[in-house]
Amino acid sequence: MILSLLPPDLLSHAFSFAPLLDAFRCRRVSIAFRNAVRSVCSRMDSLCQDALEGITKDAGALRALLPSFRLVEIKFQGAWCNDQVLFVIGQHCHALQLLHFRYSSCTDAGVWFLTRLNDLRSVDMTFSNGISYRSVLALYDHCPDICEVRRQPAWLDGHFSCPWGETHTYYCDGAFKFDRDSESAGWVCKLYDRGDYLEDRLQYIDAPWLLQFENINIGVLLKRGEPKILEESGNCVDNVLVVQGLGDEVPDSFPPSSICDAVEVGKTAHLTVMISRMRVQPLH
Repeated sequence: MILSLLPPDLLSHAFSFAPLLDAFRCRRVSIAFRNAVRSVCSRMDSLCQDALEGITKDAGALRALLPSFRLVEIKFQGAWCNDQVLFVIGQHCHALQLLHFRYSSCTDAGVWFLTRLNDLRSVDMTFSNGISYRSVLALYDHCPDICEVRRQPAWLDGHFSCPWGETHTYYCDGAFKFDRDSESAGWVCKLYDRGDYLEDRLQYIDAPWLLQFENINIGVLLKRGEPKILEESGNCVDNVLVVQGLGDEVPDSFPPSSICDAVEVGKTAHLTVMISRMRVQPLH
C-alpha cells in the first residue's frame, strides 16, 4: 500500500506504464489508485484491440471504464462486440470521431445508439453481417460530420471494368451502380470472409422480381489479384478475380490458382463457373 502514499502525479505516472487491464483492476484498491487510473485514462484519446485486451469482452467493465476517457478513436474486432458494447460507446464517448468494429455480432439496433455521436466521422463495420444498409442511412442522416461508413475492404472500392463492356462501381458502404438498364443498383447485403477469398450477396433495388424473395441467392466470389502489367500500355493495374455461377447458384469454392492465374486482365474464362479478371480503377 506504499504506492498510495506517492504524490498523485507520480502515482499516475507509474500506472501509465502498466497494461491497461492491470491498471483498471487496481482502481478498486484505494481512492488514490482510482484517481490515478482515471488520470491515465483521461490522457488517452484512442483505444485499440491490444490496449483493451479483456476489458471490452465485459460490457460491465467497459461501462465503468469508458467515462474516464476522452476518446477520439476506438478500433477493435470480433464477435464479442455486440449491441451492448455499442450502447456503452454511444452513451459515453461523445467526442468519438472514428470507430472500427469489424467481424462484430452487432445489429441495426446497436448501430442506432451511435447516431447520438455528433462528432463521428468514420465507421468501419466490415464483415458485420447482422447490420443492414438501414444503418448506413441512419448514420448519414443523424451524424452531421460523418464522412465514411465502410462495409467492405478498401480494395473492393472502385470502378470494375467487366470483360463484357459494363462498368460496375462499388462504394465503401457497399452500395453499387452498374451501367445497364435493369438490375443496375443496390447494395451488398452480406459479405463473408472465406479465408483466401470473399463471398458476397447482392440486393438490387430496381429488380421487383427479386424483392419478393427473402433468401435469393445472388452473389459472387472475389479475390484480390496481384497487380498486372498491361502489354498494350505497360501500365501496372489493380485487378480483382470475380467468380460467378453459370446459373443462379453461387459457386461453392474458388477455382485453383493454376486456372485463375491464366486469366488475363479484361478477360473471362468459362468452365463450370465464369472466371473474370476485372481491372479496378479508384473512385477518385
